[in-house]
Amino acid sequence: MKLNKGGLICCGMYTACFLVLIGFGYFVPFADPKTGGLYIALAMMPAALFLSVLGVCLGFRDFPSPDSWMNSVAFFYAVSLIMSYLFGWTLSAIGRRLAPRLDRLDEHVLDRLDKDM
Repeated sequence: MKLNKGGLICCGMYTACFLVLIGFGYFVPFADPKTGGLYIALAMMPAALFLSVLGVCLGFRDFPSPDSWMNSVAFFYAVSLIMSYLFGWTLSAIGRRLAPRLDRLDEHVLDRLDKDM
């Protein structure tokens, strides 16, 4: 199975951002617990927003308990990684659909500029 290049690029960008934010949240000695919690929350935000909206749409009243496996950093990272891959795949598909039109537009603009000179 061949993976999409745009999706993999978005996954790499999200992984780098995630590692920096988690690193600041857990391992920076000068960060107080509130700032560390903010960094960790920012790292998990894409999946947290998606799952909270999905839960409201499906009619769930409460988020899983703090002891649940769904309330872990690894779960939110995996869901965010899937979301970033799908986002990159979508952007890649849109780019492929627009590429022929953009090439024709470039040729049209260049022809017009050649006529002006």
